[in-house]
Amino acid sequence: MLQQKNQLVKRNMLKTVNQSPWWNTECERAIKESKQALNRYKKHKTSENLLIFKNMRARTRFIIKKSKKESWANYVSNINSSTPINSMWKKVNSISGTNSYHNLCSHPRWKNNYNQSKNNRSSRRNLPKSL
Repeated sequence: MLQQKNQLVKRNMLKTVNQSPWWNTECERAIKESKQALNRYKKHKTSENLLIFKNMRARTRFIIKKSKKESWANYVSNINSSTPINSMWKKVNSISGTNSYHNLCSHPRWKNNYNQSKNNRSSRRNLPKSL
């Protein structure tokens, strides 16, 4: 029984990671190359390795910025008067990196216990008799 509860808690506590719509293989490759250049510089601290790392980091920033602009331009070009407002906000939140977290109290028994304790705390019988 305890093992089942632990598994249930672990499953509910996972945070979902939404991949950004602008992320692509080019961004992934650029970051990987930049990290490799950084590791190379950390192992062999030469001015040449530092220059290579700085160039790779600048190139990575440029690629990510370009990818974000292209993704936004593509999305804006698809908006028209019949586009639902909720899908627009979902896209804006996904681009800005706003994650949605799942409710940890998703199990019905936990919901009932939470609701009962909340009702007990906020009931009129907890108020002073003078009110």
